[in-house]
Amino acid sequence: PGPVRGGAGRRRTRETDAGGHRRGKQTCEAGVRGRGMGVAARLAQRRLAAADARATDARQMRAREIDGNVAPGTEAAVAEDLCSLEAMFPTTYPSVVEMVYKEVAGCVMERAIEALLQIADDSHHSHEDSTYDYGHTPGGYASFEHYASSVQSEDDTPPPPPSPDPALALAVEHELALERELAELRVAKALLEETDSSLHQQLELVKQELEIAGKLLLAAEARADEFARKYVSEFFLRKKLHNQLQEMLGNLRVYCRVRPPSAHELEQDVVGDKNGHTTVEVPNNETLLVSDKEDPKRPRRRYDYSKVYGPASTQEEVFSDTEPLMTSVLDGYNVCVFAYGQSGSGKTYTMEGTADSPGLALRAVDALFLGAEERRAQGYETELSIGLVEIYNETLGDLLADPTEDHSHKKLEILKDASLGMYVRDLHVVPVDSAARVRELVNKGNEHRRTAATGLNEHSSRSHMVVSIICRTTNAQSGESWVGKLSLVDLAGSERLCKSEVTGEVAKDSIAINQSLTSLGSVIAALANGEKHVPYRDSKLTYLLQDS
Repeated sequence: PGPVRGGAGRRRTRETDAGGHRRGKQTCEAGVRGRGMGVAARLAQRRLAAADARATDARQMRAREIDGNVAPGTEAAVAEDLCSLEAMFPTTYPSVVEMVYKEVAGCVMERAIEALLQIADDSHHSHEDSTYDYGHTPGGYASFEHYASSVQSEDDTPPPPPSPDPALALAVEHELALERELAELRVAKALLEETDSSLHQQLELVKQELEIAGKLLLAAEARADEFARKYVSEFFLRKKLHNQLQEMLGNLRVYCRVRPPSAHELEQDVVGDKNGHTTVEVPNNETLLVSDKEDPKRPRRRYDYSKVYGPASTQEEVFSDTEPLMTSVLDGYNVCVFAYGQSGSGKTYTMEGTADSPGLALRAVDALFLGAEERRAQGYETELSIGLVEIYNETLGDLLADPTEDHSHKKLEILKDASLGMYVRDLHVVPVDSAARVRELVNKGNEHRRTAATGLNEHSSRSHMVVSIICRTTNAQSGESWVGKLSLVDLAGSERLCKSEVTGEVAKDSIAINQSLTSLGSVIAALANGEKHVPYRDSKLTYLLQDS
């Protein structure tokens, strides 16, 4: 339509005069400008469509990458890109579009669009320039060549070609950059939305798992509380039954141990009578038969005990019947174990023993620590402490006190406490955490203990030694606590002055020892007979042990 309008303009100019020529020129310019603006509008519209196509193409490419349906660079992707380019540039030959896409843009959609836009832009500028010159042919020349020849004849300088608008190019470039950023932002938004959805799903799963775990934890805690209550109930039931059994066996138990004859006794032949019987025989575990060597016609006497240990008995056998009582001490009961007999009968060996064969006292301490350790794993804490008291001629002594220090200001006195029971005021009580520490303290006390040589024993103990082990047990769950006490007593030997052959101060010691042992026998007899009055105050020994 442009050339037709231009032709009409030329015809009008030829039909009029100079003024008509001017009017025809204006009309022709108007027609050319109208045609030029129509091309520019179409080009701008095409640019906008191309920008939208690039954004759509970017989203499709990103969707293909995400979905994995069409991989970039494959034949399917190339065919899809060519179809999009041909739809965007319908006036461009498909072969040109394909050449630009593959050879110029390297199969990159964005570069191909920019190249095709540049081609369309260059074509528009060249067409506008030719039209402009053609529309301004003065005098209504029939062609651009006529006009150019006439202009060259008047002025040999050709008109400069119109320069491209830099603002328009900058705007287009900026628009392309914004479109790329927008496409990237949309892709990022899609990724974020997908990630957010996945995180929300994971969060819901975690919440559900936490809720289930919380319910399971509450159920487990409820079961644990129930088990703890049952355990405490069973513990106290076991404690009650155990100590009822011990009471049925007897709160007072008397065991007898017969030591083997010494070398001196074998040389003197004092262990048998004229009938060939040994002086002491053990027919069974509960009976002891004693014959009188000086009067063979006198019938043998029979004694019954809770148990009798013969000359071949071991330290382990002697302790086996005492071991259950250590559980009673940890349960809060008071237990007293002592060895009673004449000088040289083996009391100290039975109670203390040797390094290779420890006695009853040291084995009892080991059992206490072992039981305390087992109960610690069950929620019971046990604190043990020890004190050593010597009773010599009815006088109290502290065997753990330092003999180099002055202890005259201390007054050792037997008192009674509501929770502890009978105790000695101002007595050194040392906390212990192992059986080895107890052995160390007992050996230290034996070094300070009074001994003397007699006709029956070279190292006869002239005093009673009481080893008091205090056990404080606390239940960590209920907070309940109790105190048990184990009293291990190594008694001085009873002896007759005619046999011990002692005189002077040692003879006075023997008299005091016999008196205290007589008081002990009276107390035991009163307890065994169930008498209302028990003479505890007759001696310091029985008064100290009255709660045991």
